[in-house]
Parts: sequence; C-alpha cells; structure tokens
Amino acid sequence: TIPPKPEWFGNKLGISDTVPPPWSAMVTDGRTIRAGERTYQLGDMLLPESVNINGVEFLAGPIRMNFRGGTAEASLGNTDWSLEKAKATEAVYRFGGTSESASIRGTLLAEYDGFLLYDVTVEAGTIEVLNLEIPLHREMSPFLRADRAPATQWADEPGQTALIGDVRDTHPNAVNAMTSHFGYSPEGWTWGSEFIPQFWVGDDVRGLFCFVESEEHMNWEGQPIEVIHNGPETVLRLNFINKKTQLKGPARYRFALQATPVKKRDRRLERSLVSEALPYYVFDEYGVRPGTITGMVNTFEGRGSTYDYVVGDPAAFRKRIEFYKPIGAEYLICNGASFFLVEAPEYQLYGAEWESLPGVRYPNYGGLQFTGVNVCPRSSFADYYLWWLKRLIEEYDIGGIYLDMTGATGCSNKYHGCGGWKNGEWRSTADLFALRNFYKRFYTFLKEEGRKRGREFYVVQHSSIYANIPFVDHVFKGEGWAAVDENLWDNLTPTYFRAFENQRPIAANYTFYPIVSQPFYRAAKKWATPGDLLSRTLIHDVLCWATSGFHKEISPVWNAWEDFEIEDATWVPYYANDPRVQTTSDQLLVSFYTNEDKAIFVVANQTPNRISATLKLDRRGLGLPSGALPARDILGGQTTHEGHINEDTLFDGRRLDEIHHSSDKYRYPSRSVPAGQPSVLEGDEFPLEVGSRDLLVLRVN
Repeated sequence: TIPPKPEWFGNKLGISDTVPPPWSAMVTDGRTIRAGERTYQLGDMLLPESVNINGVEFLAGPIRMNFRGGTAEASLGNTDWSLEKAKATEAVYRFGGTSESASIRGTLLAEYDGFLLYDVTVEAGTIEVLNLEIPLHREMSPFLRADRAPATQWADEPGQTALIGDVRDTHPNAVNAMTSHFGYSPEGWTWGSEFIPQFWVGDDVRGLFCFVESEEHMNWEGQPIEVIHNGPETVLRLNFINKKTQLKGPARYRFALQATPVKKRDRRLERSLVSEALPYYVFDEYGVRPGTITGMVNTFEGRGSTYDYVVGDPAAFRKRIEFYKPIGAEYLICNGASFFLVEAPEYQLYGAEWESLPGVRYPNYGGLQFTGVNVCPRSSFADYYLWWLKRLIEEYDIGGIYLDMTGATGCSNKYHGCGGWKNGEWRSTADLFALRNFYKRFYTFLKEEGRKRGREFYVVQHSSIYANIPFVDHVFKGEGWAAVDENLWDNLTPTYFRAFENQRPIAANYTFYPIVSQPFYRAAKKWATPGDLLSRTLIHDVLCWATSGFHKEISPVWNAWEDFEIEDATWVPYYANDPRVQTTSDQLLVSFYTNEDKAIFVVANQTPNRISATLKLDRRGLGLPSGALPARDILGGQTTHEGHINEDTLFDGRRLDEIHHSSDKYRYPSRSVPAGQPSVLEGDEFPLEVGSRDLLVLRVN
C-alpha cells in the first residue's frame, strides 16, 4: 500500500524570485554582472576577466580554461555566447564552440549574491590537458585555504591553509601539533594528490572561492591545484586532466566561482549573548545595556527532544521564548540540519531517499535514546525541514535557527542524484551546491516571513564555511581551540589567525568562538584566560562569542564599541605598520580605530612575560586634538585569571557562572590602568604596562 503524500512533500517554501536582504537586485549588462559590492566582467568562455571587489581589482589577468588534445593546444576562448535570461535574482548564459579536436558547450548561472555556477561539457577523443588558471596579484593572495571536506571515503589528507605570498610566520610556535592538526602550512603549498572540492584564496579583506562538485571525468597526476609564482603574479591552476586521457563520451564538469566577502558587514550580531543567563544576571551584574545584545541562542534546545525535534513540553518552551522578548533578544533554536533521527516515522518512510551515503550514524544522538543519521540536502529532506521550520515559527514564535553539525558531506546516494564514477568506482559527490540551495531556501523563507511579520529572523551558523555561507546572518568559528592545555594559546600565532581563523574576508559577519571559557568542555586542564583570547581577537577587529561565564570580560567591549560608534570608525591593523602608532617594544602588537577626534588602541602582549613600554603617537596624523586627553582602559583590568581546574567542580551539577564567579580564587588582578580610573595622555607618548598573555584597550578622546 502506498501511503498518502505528506503535506510537507514537494512544498515550495523559500523558492522565490524576490531578492532577500541585505542584497539588492543583480544588474546584468551584456557580459558585465554587478552583485552587491562585486562586479564581474566576463571574457572568454564567460569566465571572469575582471573581478572587482569593493572597488579593487582582484585578478591579475583573465581566468582561462586551457585545453590540449592531439595536436591542438589553446585557451578555450573562441566560443559563442548568449544571454538567455536576466532578472533580479539570476541570469542564465549559454556558450559553445568547436575546434579541430574538441567541442565545448555549457551554461553559466549567475546569482544575486555573486555566485557563478558553470556547467561545462567537453567532447573530444583524447585530452592531455584541461585546466582552469586563475591569475592573481601576489600581494593580494597570501593565503590559500583548501578543504577535502566534504570527505569521501578515499580521502587521506586534512584540509590545508598555506602561506603562498609574501606574508611569513616567523613565530617560534608557527609549526605545532595544534595548527598542524588544522593543516596549517606556513612554508607554502604542500598538498598531495587528493581531490579538493573547494578552495579559497585571498588576503585579510577579500578573496575568491572556487567549488568543484565532483571528481568525475577528472584525471590528474600530482597536485589537483598547483601554485605557480611569476614575479608579482601568482597563478592557481586547477587540473581537471593533466595526463593523456581517452574519453568514452562527453565529459561534464560543474564548478563555481564567488568573490568574497559575500555581503556587507553588519556588526549587530557580533554583540551576541549565547546562554540561558537571566536578564538581571547579564544586565545588572555586568552592566550590559539593553539593546546591545541583538541575538540570543539557547544551545541544544530542540535537537532531538522528540522525533520531530520539537521540545517535549510546548508550554514550557513558549514560556522560555517569551522570557527574552522584553529585553529585545531573540530565541534561536539550535539544531543539526544535516541530521535526522532514525526512529522518527518520517525517516522510517523516506530514509532510504534522505540518507547521505556512505552512512554516518550517531547512537544516543544529543544524549538521548535515539540514533542520529546524516541526511543529504539534495533529497526531499529539504522540503521536510522547511515545513518543520514554518511550523516552529507559527506555533512557538522562535527567532530563528542556530545551526550546529550542519555542513557539506560526501554523498553517493543514487536515489536523490548524488555520486559519480571515478576509476571504475561509484564515488561521492560533494553536495556543496545542494547545500547552498538548501540554505538559500530557508534563508529566503525566514527573510520573507520577517517582512510579512514586521520583524527579523536570524540564521546563525557554527563553522561550516562552504557555498552555503552567503545565506547565514552570522558565523561563529574557533571551537577547535576548546581543549585548553598548558599555554596552548601560544600556538595561535597572529599570522595563523589571519590565514585560517579569521572569516572576515569570506563571511563578513563573524565572531570567534571562545568555548575555551567553559573549563569543563572537552576535559580541559586549565582555565582559559580571557586575556589569551582577547589579545588574539581584538587586534584583528574580531569580537568573541559571550558564552556563560565570559559576559563580564566582553560586555565592556560591547558598550565601548557602541559608545565609540564603531560602525563609522576606520580600523588599522598591527600588520599595516602604520607610522602614526609605534611602541618601544617589538613584542607588543597594536591595532587601532579612529573616528573623528577620538581613537581606541588595542595593545596585545601574547608573550609569557609582562612588558613595560611606551606608546608613541602622531596625534596630529591621527586627528587627535592637542592638550591633555583622557586615556582609559575599557577592560578595567579584568582580563586575567589564574589557576587550574579542580576536577571535582567539573561535574558537580553547578552552572558554569556559579563556578566561575563564586570563589575569590578566580578573581582578576588589576593592571596598570584600574577599572574606571582614567589616565591622561599629555603629549605624544603614553606609558604601558601589559601583563603576560594580556592586553590593554585604551580609549583616547
């Protein structure tokens, strides 16, 4: 008996011709595409010959697809093209051409967020070379990040973040077990031969993504991506084929390009509270002003509490959501949109089509007596998820979703169209494009619902930086540093932070994830000091996620940023070596903000030794008025605490904030500028006393 089709199956929620905020309608003028702050000028084979990001040309020359087969060798550029469709959300181009030894045809789908998806078919008897070459300015492409995730069953190597330009990491801890675990390669590009589904190249403010869905019809020796230096130019070569290959039929390749950052920065969600802390606890004890916090995330609520993820006590759930609304905070439900429960009736009926294969299962998922299973967004699970999300809004008035354990995976399930042949084996497809479409659907749905209801719904993402990232309001990343051992943070070098942890040039809206502040997490052996954390993030214009127990350290920064009108300020990083700001110690790193006649200086000491030095300022060049000026440390000497964790306190059932603040053992020693006591900048020099692994945040005006 065929069961009746459920109401969620085949729904069109989130499928729309309306451009969601913050984007505007895409503009297409022949071979010129404007999407937000990025402009593409298309050349041969409709590949970009120019990529302009926020007024800066990123490419050093046209992107080319090169072909050699038989006696022919050429750039595949002699192609005809036509613009088939153009509207606010997308444009569709077609192109094609023939030569003596090959023919090529394909489509380009350009979307409003600057995503360019190429679907190319090549017909030839024999191919010896087929590659994509991306010429870059060496000075604008010091960092190359490549992911083998979503991992296939055949992948042997981790992802890699390589320094490929003129930026060097001379820190004595540049090579260490922690960064090596994340694939950091300060000595350059050292990738082996594994397939790379995505890579990003760029600097601290901009870059370019490339995505490849499948290794089907690819045949290479050596590295799939080569880094070729030629003076001031760096060429990235993506090899589809680099050895003699006899085609048995048409070879289809799908790849995409996207200039980053994907959207303008919106600082609101950088001031986020993540916990179930009571309003008086946050606002009264720590002086956080109402309105500073714009988002609130309750972790784990809704993840598998019942078969359909809705919590088991609806009345209590509604009460909790309403509890936060008077302070202007939204309740985001945490869930893993890449997982479902095997025991759920929906999965029992549709699981064969939903499951991502090879299967990944988690017994006792979320600490409950259920089994979690990895599901693919290319399947009809996407329909179910949109239906479930709509129901949560209508029945519980949630403020949005916080996505954990949600990202791209490899999938070979033929029931929903994944997988492809490679060397006689049916291998996984990287579901990057399916994941992107899934995110676009629920992001668009939430923004349209917000417009209808006169409010805003949020999508917040933990890690997972793939083709989905345009459709996320805010990204949290950095959990890998949770396992705090003795002086582990010394391994997070400034250059490594720029090359790997900093997501600003990709996602724009990003906050570092200091779960290290929770000492019980992953059996850490030492308190993670806020000074360790803030001395690494604030010098990169990055705020930290305020987990329970960390509000006291981050709330003064939130309030100071608001008072300073940080959105209108100009930020200058330490690595710019701006002559207007210098110190007498080369071990101190100083980044600063200016806004008319006021400034904030972030002075970081990442060494194990206390440093006495002098801050030398060009006041006139900074726009600071003459005469005596107040200079106050906005952190007030509250960032350093000492002591090892008592194992007895880790599992005694007390809340972290009770552990963290109930004993004088964890009170913070004052520093050179006591809390609330302004110092004075008399001339062009200011004396500094910066504790070990600590910082000063001086506001001068």
